[in-house]
Amino acid sequence: MRIHVILLNAVLISATFSGCLENLGLSSSVDDNDCDSDDCFGIECGMPSFSSLDNNSNGTLDIEEFVFGLHEYDNQFSLDYYLGMLEELIPLYEDDNVEPVVNETLYNLIQFNETQGFCIGIDCGGPKFDDIDTDFNAIVDSNEFIVALTNIDPRWSDEYQEIFDEFSGNDTHLNESEYNDFYNEIWEDICNNCVNGDNDVNHSEDQIKFSKLKPRCYHIEFFDGSNREFGGWGGVVRFIDGNGVVTTIEDFSWDKKYVYLNESTTWTIEYELQEHDVGLIVDGVTYGNDGTYDDESPKSGSIEIDFS
Repeated sequence: MRIHVILLNAVLISATFSGCLENLGLSSSVDDNDCDSDDCFGIECGMPSFSSLDNNSNGTLDIEEFVFGLHEYDNQFSLDYYLGMLEELIPLYEDDNVEPVVNETLYNLIQFNETQGFCIGIDCGGPKFDDIDTDFNAIVDSNEFIVALTNIDPRWSDEYQEIFDEFSGNDTHLNESEYNDFYNEIWEDICNNCVNGDNDVNHSEDQIKFSKLKPRCYHIEFFDGSNREFGGWGGVVRFIDGNGVVTTIEDFSWDKKYVYLNESTTWTIEYELQEHDVGLIVDGVTYGNDGTYDDESPKSGSIEIDFS
């Protein structure tokens, strides 16, 4: 079970709304760019090449090359975030007397997608049963299992046999049901806990889109003054469209930092924020808390957005 826990850990990284009503008339493109453009920004366009970060051409990236190189390429992420990525990338590093370095194989484990942002190796998801059953005999043996997972993430290659033994039971293979038990236990939370989580989201993505990275077009930016990559903070925000449909988000996290709203309707944003240094920015105006420690009372208010 120890190995199982290691793999799971690797994957699963009072006031009322009575404030002043603000009326904002926003242009249809907040940042004067084409919201439907397929243009990408920074890391969304792909990871920089390994060689572009390897300044001394020695075949490895040290801390400075990795952290500062990625930050220079895309400063939407902080230096601390890239340092944390480095620590995730080398989980078996234990010798404090040797500086951790990243070779090209490890570097290529880093992926980016719209749901998770950055993910590394096996925490980006796993193969389906049909992909791993290479001889098409409706069972997966230990060799098929180990080879498939090692190709995805070699960092844990020494652990895969024990994981196989745990899920295969008394025989020497995994049938599809047993493999799906393994798959669901390890990876099902990746999608279940992504952008919208368990919140009451009544609007489709065509109506409200959330992003942890700065998209080409957005209308609202949430912030936490003490943590750029905030994991969550107390508060409630309601998005109400012109037809009265309500989407409620509680305990906002960095996954929802930027918000795009359908511009064909008016919106009312009701907020209650419970920490001294969190808030939201709309059309260059900051709402919520100002970051001072002498006033930690909840802040609430309403903002009306009209794109006409």
